[in-house]
Amino acid sequence: NAITIFRIVLIIPVVSALLSEDFLAALLLFFIAGASDGLDGFLARRYDWSSEFGALVDPLADKILLVFTYIALAIIGIFPIWFVVIVVARDVLVLGGVVFYSLFWEPVKGRPTLMGKACTFVQIGFGLITVFQLAVVALPSWVQTGGIYIVVVLCFISGAQYAWIGVTKVREVNLEARNS
Repeated sequence: NAITIFRIVLIIPVVSALLSEDFLAALLLFFIAGASDGLDGFLARRYDWSSEFGALVDPLADKILLVFTYIALAIIGIFPIWFVVIVVARDVLVLGGVVFYSLFWEPVKGRPTLMGKACTFVQIGFGLITVFQLAVVALPSWVQTGGIYIVVVLCFISGAQYAWIGVTKVREVNLEARNS
């Protein structure tokens, strides 16, 4: 839990470094966040250290870092606003669906889908590639353009998948309630 909280606290210097266009510092802080996430996962598995707080907040810490990074990159003109709106909207819709379902039916017990994990993985990778190329070496423009479109496609596919799963689950629960 302490490592997860550390990762959340790291969001402030990461965003600050990005907004001040100190991309090398931002890249270093990203690596520290990534290493702490890996260490956190390793320790949790190795010593069976798990908690409800950690299970909830650990993936949230990653998402918050990712969202704020994308917003900062849009503010300084690296990412187009429409792109960040799509990425953030998908996360808000998924989280909103989970909260809505949990409030009106039952707590969500599902795990992230493979497509959801792929979307998050690609978003993180694209964020790192973007900061890397700003800090270290410029990459061809097609890398940035291609990355944006890949992330957008994955956002739409995984968002639609989560929406379908949610609607299907609501139908099942309502059908079970009618039949009992």
